[in-house]
Amino acid sequence: METFHELPFFTNLLILLVAARLLGEVLERFRQPAMIGEILAGILLGPSLLNLIHRTEEIKVISELGIFLLVIRAGLEINIDDILRSLKGRNIIISITAFTIPILSGIAVGMGFGQDLPSTPFYWTLCGHHRPPREHSNPHGPAQDQHRRRSTNYFGRHF
Repeated sequence: METFHELPFFTNLLILLVAARLLGEVLERFRQPAMIGEILAGILLGPSLLNLIHRTEEIKVISELGIFLLVIRAGLEINIDDILRSLKGRNIIISITAFTIPILSGIAVGMGFGQDLPSTPFYWTLCGHHRPPREHSNPHGPAQDQHRRRSTNYFGRHF
């Protein structure tokens, strides 16, 4: 049986923060969100791969706080006017369908893996549909291209 020397909490936290920042910067160089690098740092250093950082109660509390802040940040970035504008006409049916299908699929996948209902939100996100950004060739330059990419919905309609 292997014994592990447990590092102090702040040392673990410092290692995680530095690795998260470094991997976040690396992924930003590849035009990917820094958040992916930060999550990969946790997976890499945690018990899943290298087992350098052990799951202690303090690390668990900090990680749950980080998830909470991530959800709050995502909520603050939502533009209410865009949501209200998208609820006109048949868009409401499309929106409700696009919301319920991943949830129901995630519940089915989670139950298929023997998870209980409170454990299935992770599978909801895996079953959600996310489209990659499309490249537009715009003769007016990349600034107009950026504007078009942000203001085009899934079906190519501008709003």
